[in-house]
Parts: sequence; C-alpha cells; structure tokens
Amino acid sequence: MEIMILKALVQHIKSRLEDFDEQAFVLAGRSPTYLMRKDGSHFEYPLLGHVMPALDFEERTKLSGVAGGYRYLPGLEAHEIENYALAICALARFDVDVVRECNERLPLIWTALKKLNPKLGAVRIDETDREDIYDAVIGVLSNYNPRDIEAYINVGHGIIRAKGDAYQACRTWVENNAGEMQWVPSYHTLISIKSQIEQRAQKKTGPSFRPV
Repeated sequence: MEIMILKALVQHIKSRLEDFDEQAFVLAGRSPTYLMRKDGSHFEYPLLGHVMPALDFEERTKLSGVAGGYRYLPGLEAHEIENYALAICALARFDVDVVRECNERLPLIWTALKKLNPKLGAVRIDETDREDIYDAVIGVLSNYNPRDIEAYINVGHGIIRAKGDAYQACRTWVENNAGEMQWVPSYHTLISIKSQIEQRAQKKTGPSFRPV
C-alpha cells in the first residue's frame, strides 16, 4: 500500500472518530463509557470494552504463538481502529453514504493490516464479502492469531458446542492445566498450546504458572 494512501486512511479514521458520538456505539451493540465529541469538546480515547483474551492468556502462561502479535496502523491504537469499524458498520444500516464508506474503507484497512503483517496472507476469506472483511479486521484488532481468525470466519463463528468431542476434550485439558480461555481458539491453536504445556512438564524448566 502506498505510504500516502496509508497516511490518508489514518487521517480519515482520526477525523471520523472525532465526528462519532455515543449513539453510533449504542447502535453497534456496545455500552460506551465516553463520548469522543460533545459540544465541541474532545475527550481521550479510552478503551471501549476492548479486550485481547488470546494475548492475555499468552502473557499469563508464557506460552508462544497464542496471540497474533500484530503491528497496527501507524498513529492509531487497535481500539481506535475497532471503534471506527464498529461505528461505520452500525451507522451503515441507516445512511447510504456510510455504506459506501464501509465498502471503501474496510478493504483498505484489511489491505493495510496485511501489508504490515505478512502472516495475515495465510488467512483465507472471501474478500468480496464485507462481513468477512469486517470479521477479519476485528480479529486482528483483538490480536487473534491467523488460524483463529480464519476458523472464526469459516467454521461457524467459533461456537464451542459445534466443534465436536475431540475439540471439547482438548479445550478441557488445556483449561485444567493452564486456566480459563476467554476466546474460542482454532483446534490447531489448542493442539499447539497442549503440546507446549506437555513439553514444559517434561523438561520442568519452563516458567511455572497456575490455572486461574
């Protein structure tokens, strides 16, 4: 992606964040704790319920490859990009101009994230489907690894009960040995986590942690 296009995209997101108000996030199904603009006054950009459960798990357990470890658009925090995506997709239900904005800007964000993070090239999605692009972007902003993002999009949006006995057994084993998982990882990620825990137990040299 050309540097000038990336800079223009970042500036557009920043400008739009200043325009959105609480109503946009209510429409997106969130319970906002702040306004970004009110009577001309500007507020800080605190987290809007933004969580990275895979990263939290990775840091707590000292395991590797659980989260995505991504770079984000320069000059923007992950939660700011997420706020923008949430707001435009919510408002697009009522404003044809915002529909066009969704159709134009979401693919640009996804392209920029892929340029900054070549590993995202492994995520196979329908890039003509706005919902797939939106889910992929939110997955990156939530720091899920590429396999988890693809599984979320292509395998029923991560409904645990639909994943079968082998998945359930592996997840239960991992949570019994490493604590609760606040997201729905792909089976590949579960197997990787289980393998690392088993190897650590065999070597008895890795950092210790307790399930929580």
